[in-house]
Amino acid sequence: MTITSTSLQPLVRPSIELGAHHRHRRHRRRAGDDGSVSVFVAGILLTFLLAIGLVYDGGQVLAARRQAITSAQAAARAATATADPYDQVLDASIAAQAARRYLDSAGVTGLVAVTAEAVTIDVTITPGQVFFPMIGGTPKPAHGHAVAAIQLVPPR
Repeated sequence: MTITSTSLQPLVRPSIELGAHHRHRRHRRRAGDDGSVSVFVAGILLTFLLAIGLVYDGGQVLAARRQAITSAQAAARAATATADPYDQVLDASIAAQAARRYLDSAGVTGLVAVTAEAVTIDVTITPGQVFFPMIGGTPKPAHGHAVAAIQLVPPR
């Protein structure tokens, strides 16, 4: 038996060099998908940054509300501390002056009302917001309210 060269199958398939047309077709993208991932990622990042900004601004509002309430309570205590516990009336001008002095030292503004039995303080603070005004919102002021009653000791 003789083996001829025409009856042998090659063991390895010969590599075929593809032309420029075939190489280009292999790497060609669909025309409508160019940049679609970039737009999607940009949208997700914008949404994420907006959410972070609103959380930050919400925290600023809560902190301002806490500061307003704390300042109002402290100013009311400062006003009532001016009363002599054995007097039957509170000197309104001295109490109001003490409350305003405290509010000034805290860096807030507020309304002070003094009666013979109680001191009422209303404080309003506008928090520093960054992102909420960017989307067209107006900063919401934080309010604090406190009433301190005067407890007089009966005379002996």
